[in-house]
Order: sequence, then structure tokens, then C-alpha cells
Amino acid sequence: MRFSQLLQIQPNLDLSQLQFRAQGASDLNLIVLFAVLIVLLIGIGVLIFFYMRKKYRMEEMNRLREETRIKLLTSEFHLNEKDMTYFKLVTGSSSPGRYIPLLEIKTEFEEAAEAFRTENPSHPILLQAPGLRQKLGYGFGNLRNKFNDTRMLPVGSRLQCQIAQASKDIVFLTNILGSTEHNIFIRPPHSGGKPVSIAKFPTLTLKISREGDAEYEITAKVIGETPNEMKAVILEHTQDIQRLMFRNAPRIDTAVDGKFYLVKQDQAEERSHNKFKIADSSYSFVGKIKDLSIGGALVVIELTELSPQVGDWVVFKIPEAQINEDLVGEVMRLTTLEGNNLQVHLRFTGIKELDRLKMNKFLQTLQSSDTQQAAGA
Repeated sequence: MRFSQLLQIQPNLDLSQLQFRAQGASDLNLIVLFAVLIVLLIGIGVLIFFYMRKKYRMEEMNRLREETRIKLLTSEFHLNEKDMTYFKLVTGSSSPGRYIPLLEIKTEFEEAAEAFRTENPSHPILLQAPGLRQKLGYGFGNLRNKFNDTRMLPVGSRLQCQIAQASKDIVFLTNILGSTEHNIFIRPPHSGGKPVSIAKFPTLTLKISREGDAEYEITAKVIGETPNEMKAVILEHTQDIQRLMFRNAPRIDTAVDGKFYLVKQDQAEERSHNKFKIADSSYSFVGKIKDLSIGGALVVIELTELSPQVGDWVVFKIPEAQINEDLVGEVMRLTTLEGNNLQVHLRFTGIKELDRLKMNKFLQTLQSSDTQQAAGA
């Protein structure tokens, strides 16, 4: 049916009423839509409110946790205001939370230190770095740290210094007088009570050992010497470091006679072997040291019923090396020789750093003597 026909059937129909009803329905839809939007916006606002409140609480908890952690670390490592200023400048942040990785992880500390000293090579705050490295346990003395940079060496460390020469190598004992982030200062050799200048040499070879670890050989570039009477040698920090296992270090042939004192295994279990003395021995025997290294010795003795066994300990002295303390070696292996002789392979333990340096110097002297004799022959 057409609309015109509908109008003819209902001539009295009021079109204005139809228009009003349609308009009313449209308004109702708009109201419902508006109400839905309001409810949706209110819901989103509530969600945002609770999210922001939770986020704020989490951030506040993290902040409090970080502050507590920083206070504990500051107290544990005895950090002062200058130390904290160092971390603030190196990280470029005043937030203590940024300092925690540097305080707990060595690689984080070293990476931040390297980046800062590269960009600010003359900044006075760099003077704090060497001390901080030791405070935080990132130094040479901590066996958990791989020794890969001379910046790890603390002031006062004793080293053996060797200068290669055509005729005879110069060997002397020295110690670290000071250290910055760029240079290390060592005591020069002395002659007649006066320091001898060695600034003309391009490089020095340094050796240092770490108990329970290994001996290290360092090649460092010579920068110069201090202008004062001390004439301290200035070296550039280096990562040119070679690790040498103690008994795998060069072995020098010797023919040193000696008297050796045996401590049996059952006695060794009762006390620390590092503290054995000659007086603790139950039996003594004479022999000859056939070869010697920084890590041990090969001793030849007469085979008897009382000869040492693997696991026993041998105490002896080497006065030629100017070592006053008793040397203690663990019997690692035995080899029977012709003529009723026995080779005893010893591994040194508990040698003090100064005695190890003296041993190194003695070995260098023996090696130089052998080289000269071979050249003369």
C-alpha cells in the first residue's frame, strides 16, 4: 500500500504527531548513548585512579627498599660523602637506586668508571676511585675477582721488577707508592742509599702473586719519574697481564744441598699446614734440591723406610734465597730413581708475599748465572 493511499484511507491522520514521536525516539537514543559514555568514562577514570595509586605505592615501596639497601651498603663498606658524590657524578643521577649496581657488581663499577674517566680525564673526583675499588672488594686481594687491570692493585703491594738487558737483567723488589685512575707509582731501585733513575727504559716487567691463586706477570709502559728526591717511577695502568700457575712457572735447575723435616699426614690433619715449623717434624733427612720454581721444588733423597709418602708435608729452609721463614711443601708425587734414590715433588703452600718475591729474585739470579755460564762455554 502506498503512502498516498494510506492518507486517503485515514484523512484525519495528524502528521505532526508522527514527527514528534520519531523525534522523541531519537532523543531517547541520544540520552542512552550519553549515559553509556558517562559510565564508560567513569569506569576508565576509576581504573586509572586505582592503577596510578598502585603504581605510586609500588614506586614508594621500591624507593624505600632502595634507600634501605643504600643505607646498608653505605654502612657495610664505610662509604663517606665524597664516595657518594663520586657515584652521583659517574652515574649522572641523584637517585640512590642508580648506585646499587655499581656497589654490588664489579663490571658495572668498572664500566662506569672507564666511561667517566674517558670523558673527564682530569676531574678531581677520580681520586676517589682507587680507594672505592678497595672498599667495595673489587681489588686484587679478593680471589673472586679476575686480575685483569693494574688499577686493582692496592697501594703498598710488593712486586718484583725486572728490566731486560743485553748483558744481565736488572731485578729488584719494589712496592706501590701511589695509584690514580691513569698511573701507578712504584719505588725505584736504590744504590748507596740513593734512588736510581730508570725512567729511560720503555717498559718494566712486574711480578706479583696471589695466595691460593697464581703468579701474575705484568708488562707496563714507563711514563717517567716524579721530580722530587724520591724519583718514583710513573707507569701507565695496563691490562697486559699474564697468569702463571705456580708450579707451572719456569723451573730452574739447581744443586742446593739441604736438610728436610717430615710432617706425616696424621699430624697434618690436626692443624693448619700453613703453620708447620721444623719443630713439628717427626723425622729429618738430607737431600738435594734439583729444580726450583715459585710454586714448588724437586728434591732428591735416599730411599728408606721412613721416606715421605704422597700427602705428607716437608719443612725446610733455603738460606741462599735470604728467606728467614720455614718453607712448607706438600708431597704431590714420588719417583724412584736408580741407585736407591727417590725424587720428591713438592708444592709450596702458605708462602708470604715478601718471601715469594725473595724466591723470585733468587730464581732470577740462578737463571742469569746459568745463562752467563752457557755463554762462556
